[in-house]
Amino acid sequence: MKDCTILVNSCDLYEDTWYPFFKLLQLQWPDCPYDVVLNTETKQYDCPFMNVKTINSSKDLSWTARLRYVLNQIDSEFVLFFLEDFFLLSPVRVEGFNKALEIIKNDKSIGLMHFTPVEQQMPEPQNDIENCFYELPVRKRTLRTRVAVSIFRKDYFLKLLYKDENPWQYERESHIRSMVAGYKIYRQDYSLYPPVFHYCLDHEIGIGVTSRKWLKNNKPFFESMGILDVNYDRLGIMTDEVKTEIKKEQSDIKKIGFKEWFYKKFKQPLKRKLRHVWFVQDVMNMKKYLKYKKYYKNYKG
Repeated sequence: MKDCTILVNSCDLYEDTWYPFFKLLQLQWPDCPYDVVLNTETKQYDCPFMNVKTINSSKDLSWTARLRYVLNQIDSEFVLFFLEDFFLLSPVRVEGFNKALEIIKNDKSIGLMHFTPVEQQMPEPQNDIENCFYELPVRKRTLRTRVAVSIFRKDYFLKLLYKDENPWQYERESHIRSMVAGYKIYRQDYSLYPPVFHYCLDHEIGIGVTSRKWLKNNKPFFESMGILDVNYDRLGIMTDEVKTEIKKEQSDIKKIGFKEWFYKKFKQPLKRKLRHVWFVQDVMNMKKYLKYKKYYKNYKG
């Protein structure tokens, strides 16, 4: 049994991303030795050029519940986690990945190795593979568990997936849970070593999906890589006009209902402002911290 499995977390809606994602994985990591699992609700994917096992996890489950379901069917101790639109823009630095996997294997206190997206032009990095992974401090205002390419110790991942949450709730809440869940989190410093996994989600320069639309750079990049057979029509491409239309729809009280309109118009902006007031944020985080401390005291997996 291999000690790591690649898990690509997706949903039926984004089936058009699967072909370019796996084609890029094959091109950018041709000698990848790990089993690959695709998590989606009901559809099956027959990949023509690599072995991908599809696990269906039901449309009736939340984002976190679907992840828990599929993780419980993976036997390896570690999971390399992707979303379906974390498209690889350059070859994987296998030496860097092996170093990260070695670090988390050898230190049982580490639960997560984090590889954040490259969102801007970066200075020429050094080649210091020995020191490029560092421990994230346990700070109240640091989003330690954002959804990104990551090597998870599977038991720790399951521990972070609390009840029913969507991806945005998971990012906010698991950040607090990570303070009491008992493992350290490491991240790569891109100034010391080039990104192990080069992907970019920026709306202007990135490759990916936002608001259920392809970003505008996807098509030219895919074509430059020889990936031609992609359906762009089902999701559509994000343009300035589409962005404006989406904002109009999201603020139309007739379409979204009074309750949702009131939340987006008043409650959500107020919550966002309060999150940036440090003492309010600290009080909110402390309340959650105590709740999760009690939860993990009785945690049985």
